Amino acid sequence: MNSTLSSLLSALGTLLLPLVTGYVLHRRGLMSDRLTNFLIKLNVRLVYGLLTLLSFWVLPLNRDLVILLPFGILYVAVPGLAGMLLTRGKLPDPAERGASLMSSMLSNIGTLSGVCAFILYADPGFAYCQIIAAYQNILLMLVCFPLAAHYQDLKQKEDLPEDPDGMRSDLEEKVSARSRSVADKAGEHVSGSGGTAGTDGRSLTQGAAKAPAPEHRRAERNRSAFRWRRLFGWNQVSLLGIGAGLLLNAAGVGRPEILGDIFPALVHAGAWIALLPVGCLISFRKARSYLGKVREITLLRFVLMPLFIWCAARFFFTDPVLLDTMLLCALAPTAINAVLTSRLYELNTDLAVSSFVSTTALYLLVIFPLFVLLHG
Repeated sequence: MNSTLSSLLSALGTLLLPLVTGYVLHRRGLMSDRLTNFLIKLNVRLVYGLLTLLSFWVLPLNRDLVILLPFGILYVAVPGLAGMLLTRGKLPDPAERGASLMSSMLSNIGTLSGVCAFILYADPGFAYCQIIAAYQNILLMLVCFPLAAHYQDLKQKEDLPEDPDGMRSDLEEKVSARSRSVADKAGEHVSGSGGTAGTDGRSLTQGAAKAPAPEHRRAERNRSAFRWRRLFGWNQVSLLGIGAGLLLNAAGVGRPEILGDIFPALVHAGAWIALLPVGCLISFRKARSYLGKVREITLLRFVLMPLFIWCAARFFFTDPVLLDTMLLCALAPTAINAVLTSRLYELNTDLAVSSFVSTTALYLLVIFPLFVLLHG
């Protein structure tokens, strides 16, 4: 019981305190955009790169690891399809449908689940979370951004005035080209690691709002946000950490003991650096107004998704630590990247914020404590 209580207090202190601190600092005007950007880049480009390197260095190399790699796709594909089915006919506004889909597909596996898995299962638990999160990072660029752009197109076409002279088709083409050109900025603004972003929400809103009206030559470059080079920039350095850690592991190079000693402190420091800026984006007033429209997302995140992963995983894996970590990842709440993607593509940001705030609060105060009591 003392160990269980210690795990709960450690997790709440590591995950809840930075969110609350960021929220208070933002409300009092003590958290600038420049500092927010610096902390996010420091976490994405340095801290998480070191964490993935050190955790994969000692990860057991076995059959389970090989199967887990493609299994990570299910953590985005399944909630995406289920979210579309659950909200069919309930959200007529394309901007709301798009924000709801982003909130269903993108979950906070890298940071929240990663820290919780480390507290319960040490280095292997953290490493398993990063494998699953790596697939989400890639699919964010290849799947989520194009889907968000599609819903942005639908919304903007609905807002076009009726034109009896036949000018509507030209306007629609310009609207479509504009939404794709906004995607040009996606790789520069949204990072690929841990469910955090490469800039804060206000900067993204400004970047999207000030995007100039595109010409036909700009439309030729509309796919630049989805090119492979976007997947291997500085914001994806943690992927290099995964590769380097696996190479050292496979080569039989032992991890120095001193690095193992500093790893726990690095995990907690990384959580603070990642979650402090996230607290700045929390708006309880906006979250309350959309609670009724995110009930399906809550059901999906905390009931349907974990049930599916638990049943499917037992056919392929036997390691209890891996199974529990996979379940913990399936329970992860909506990621902040869902909010930032919604802002970038001018979807309903308030709905995404509501999903992020409500599912994160439920995860920290109810879901994870129950998980620890049952599995800790």
